[in-house]
Formats: sequence, C-alpha cells, structure tokens
Amino acid sequence: MKRMKLTVSVVIPTYNESRDIAKCLDSLMRQTIMPNEIIVVDNNSTDNTAEIASTYKLVRIIKEKQKGITYARTAGFNAAKCDIIARIDADTIACDIWIESIIDKFSKADESLGGITGKVAVRELSPSNTFMFSPIHFLWRKLGDIVIHPTVGKIMSGHNMAIRKSVWDKISHLVHLGDKDINEDVDLSLFVKRFGKVEYCHKMLAKTRMVEMFLNTSKIKRYARANRVTFKKHMDLDRKNQIPRLIKERKV
Repeated sequence: MKRMKLTVSVVIPTYNESRDIAKCLDSLMRQTIMPNEIIVVDNNSTDNTAEIASTYKLVRIIKEKQKGITYARTAGFNAAKCDIIARIDADTIACDIWIESIIDKFSKADESLGGITGKVAVRELSPSNTFMFSPIHFLWRKLGDIVIHPTVGKIMSGHNMAIRKSVWDKISHLVHLGDKDINEDVDLSLFVKRFGKVEYCHKMLAKTRMVEMFLNTSKIKRYARANRVTFKKHMDLDRKNQIPRLIKERKV
C-alpha cells in the first residue's frame, strides 16, 4: 500500500526580526515541496515583523506574550497541525530542498525516528544562494556530541531541526521553560530522545548568522552555563525517577 506524503508545519519564533524575516520566508517560498503551513510566533515585537510576515501565503501568525524563545517555540509547536514540526529561526535561510529532505528522511524511517537536525552554513560568508562552511558547523556539533555530551549523542540545532508531532505531544508538558536557565536545543533533544532517536539529515541545509555569535564571548559563556544546568535538570529527573510520574499525570 502506498504511503501518504507526510505533512509539515514550519515554526519560526520571532522578536523584532524585520531585518531578516522576509529573507527567511522567501527561502520557504522557493521550496521544491512547499510546507503545509508556516507559523510565525510574534513574541512581543515592537517593529513590523508580523506585518511583513502576514503578506506571505501559508503564514499564520500567533502571539506569545511571555517573553523568551522557549515560550515562543512552545506556543508555535502547540499550534502546529501537521505530522512533522520543522523549526527555523528568523535570521536563517533554508536551502531549496529543505522541506523535501525533511519529508524524505522521515518517510524512509520507522516511527523510532523522533527528530532530525541538519547542517548549518555561515550566512555572513554565504552570498546569494550559496551555503559556505557548513562542514565546520557539522564538525563543531559532532565534537559537542563526543566531548560535551558523550553519553547522550546527537543534539538538534534549534535553527535547523524537525520532530514528529506525535513526539511533541508526548513531551510538550515536560520541556523546561525559561531562557536564562536552560539551553532549549539541548533540553528539547533530550526529551525527544526519551521517545525516539535523533539523527542527522545531511541534505537539510540552512545558513544563519554565526560570526556575531562567535565574537560574543559573554553569550558563549552563557550557553556553556545553560548546557550544564540543562544536563543537571535531566539528571535530577532521572535520579528522582520523575518522568514516568509526569507522563502519567499528563494522561490523567
């Protein structure tokens, strides 16, 4: 029996992204396979981000008043209606086969595949339709998988990832909220791994602003601290055997 094609929701958290949101959405309009819906989460923007986004087809704008990427992401994921929830940041540009590669990866896998993440190129060094230096980011992520979290394995990048909606429904009440305390990429990945595998999808290519981040030493230190806090929270959950209880409470 022929399988039906998976449907895809794209979620974009935004806060004052008028500089970048059009280019992000333009890249989604060029897809070889279009997403079924694009959810732009307006996280209290004071510029015209929402106004720009509203001019694009397939875009549905929702508002999240609680400030922070974890709250905006969660609101967008909860609003998603499709089989797969893809996540991209407003300053990120997807390659033309981004949606196609996501559908292909999940379609060829069994239900044990919970989430995927792709390569990320350096946008500042990638003019026009090029995606330069993505192997550097891939090796950086691989190094993190080996050195920072060797017992955990692959961690998804928040600006280039996708998970099954069925997995999100199981973990939506478990994810931690609050940007100052946790690394949301790591937190989400660790919860996804409780219900499925996380794998790399090498054709799932995007480019985002990286030079600014690597030059911001205070931000890098904050990420390192957030990583430690996030891993500790998950270790505490396991030590206290809280996950089974939380899952049971959600069902009730």
